[in-house]
Amino acid sequence: MSRAPDRTALGVFAKPVWRPTLAAVAFAGLWITAILSRFGWETHGVRLRLSEALAVAMVLVAAFALRRRLVFWPAILLPLAYVAVETFSTLLNRADWGRGLKLDLLLAIEALIAIGAAYLVNLIDARTVARVIVGVGVVESLAAIGISALFLVHATDFGVQIDGSTFQCKVYGTMYEANLLASYLGAVLVFLFATRRLIGPNWVQAGAAATITVAIGLTLTRAAWLAILAGVVTLLGLRVIRRTPTQLGEVISGVVLLGLLAGAAVVVITAANAGICGHPNVPWSQGASITGRFANQAIALDEWKTSPLVGLGTGSVRGRQPGDPNLPWISSMALETLHDTGLIGLIVVIVLIAALLRGLIIRRDLSDGRLAVRDGIAAAIIVLLIAFQATTGTLMEYPWLFAGTALGLVFASRRPLAE
Repeated sequence: MSRAPDRTALGVFAKPVWRPTLAAVAFAGLWITAILSRFGWETHGVRLRLSEALAVAMVLVAAFALRRRLVFWPAILLPLAYVAVETFSTLLNRADWGRGLKLDLLLAIEALIAIGAAYLVNLIDARTVARVIVGVGVVESLAAIGISALFLVHATDFGVQIDGSTFQCKVYGTMYEANLLASYLGAVLVFLFATRRLIGPNWVQAGAAATITVAIGLTLTRAAWLAILAGVVTLLGLRVIRRTPTQLGEVISGVVLLGLLAGAAVVVITAANAGICGHPNVPWSQGASITGRFANQAIALDEWKTSPLVGLGTGSVRGRQPGDPNLPWISSMALETLHDTGLIGLIVVIVLIAALLRGLIIRRDLSDGRLAVRDGIAAAIIVLLIAFQATTGTLMEYPWLFAGTALGLVFASRRPLAE
């Protein structure tokens, strides 16, 4: 007796009425926990994040309950290969084992979460995937806007940071800092552009885009807008490659709308800075300025030269400028990878990312909905890669969820029949 086809697989027999399957709930849960990465507790020198605990629990429960083999080995090996590269460099530098191995363990947890996302994305339809990713982004945006309003009326200072070089208020919401929030929301915004027809009516699409754009404006970050521009260019390039019809008026109106919304958000928060953010007790940080970041990167390059091939291990940066109150850090993912894993590790990471993007971009016999999700994820990854040259987010959940979703789309062991 033949087995009935699975109607929950991505793109198979998609129905207009959404039903909350276990896979869909778990997938949504992963994205919701990703915006809670700031919350947790510390014990024995190890910080346990609430988001990681909840995400791992959801992955294990869903995998046990569903018991379906849906992902090829490459979807498992790629994130583990990244962790292996980081761990290998750490093991070769015994002086940093205490900190490095803790961070490597954290990366392994993130890799497990990515594998879980890859597993779950093949059990839900394209519309649900798009609505979960965009919906959680809108929730985080509303939280950032609400936090800004509370800050302006002196109700709380949670979720708002004062820039150490400009002394301007920058919203970070439930993330660790403003650049991380902007990079996440920028990736969601570009994904929304690609999958807008899956999200809902035009007013829902416009409302979601406006909410996310205002929240990005409140972060007062520059790199995020450059990253978003790169993501939009990626989407337009994919449309040209796929010969998808694009209306010029639609593109122009979208750009103008985003510019107006972002400008309005920046004007509001900048005006508020004049009376609220002039805190004399906030120490000035050279590392928070652009020149300071370049200076810190030069220090990191000098450290890397002591072990150029295999690097110095995960989180091993030690140098910082005199008088800088912040902990040593590298504000560029590319330089951080070079510093921590050396030339060998950087080449491996580039190859892994290139393989993932190539798998997303290559067109197979796909329907419009599934193709839109793949293009949106590819553009979102480009946004994160650009934005992470001004901050580092490899220890956050959301880039791993974007990567895991991509892995599930590229390396699914079962090919859906239709959408």
